[in-house]
Amino acid sequence: MKVAVLGLGETFQLFTRKSGDGITTIGCNDIYKNYPADYLVCVDPKRVFTPERLKTIQESTPRKMFSYLPEWEENFIGHFKLIKRASPRGSLKDIDDFNKVSYSICSPYIACIVAHQLGADEIVMHGVDFNNHQALSKPHKLAIIQRDFTNLYFELKKRKVNLFVGSKESFLSSFIPVKAN
Repeated sequence: MKVAVLGLGETFQLFTRKSGDGITTIGCNDIYKNYPADYLVCVDPKRVFTPERLKTIQESTPRKMFSYLPEWEENFIGHFKLIKRASPRGSLKDIDDFNKVSYSICSPYIACIVAHQLGADEIVMHGVDFNNHQALSKPHKLAIIQRDFTNLYFELKKRKVNLFVGSKESFLSSFIPVKAN
């Protein structure tokens, strides 16, 4: 199964679909303002979103919404999966335990774990850039992101799951292979 993990970074604009391509999409946060993803991951509390972003998330209609915050369930009744975080952050020892989700400091990482748990053999991240992210583009945060995604890349590779980034413009392209549309 091929999965596209969709973030809201600048390179999202490069993501295209072809009719019948069989790609499953997992979007992060308010991706629905740009694309109606099959699945949604949101691990931030409602209070951090502007009213416009919150409304977009609440009005999204994914097959399933994944979060470890029970406050989201009221918006996705019948389509909500409460996920349990594996501990500690960045640990991949429970990557195959479908009752737990390894986590990092960003939603796309968790979306990649969900993609693996849904059966992906190829994951391509689009709009997962971090170059201009308000909170995550700081050097100490980028160091965590690089460490966690590098570890995830190699752990998925052991399981014959290929992880790519969709653009060389993404911060991730310096340590994860690029597979453009």
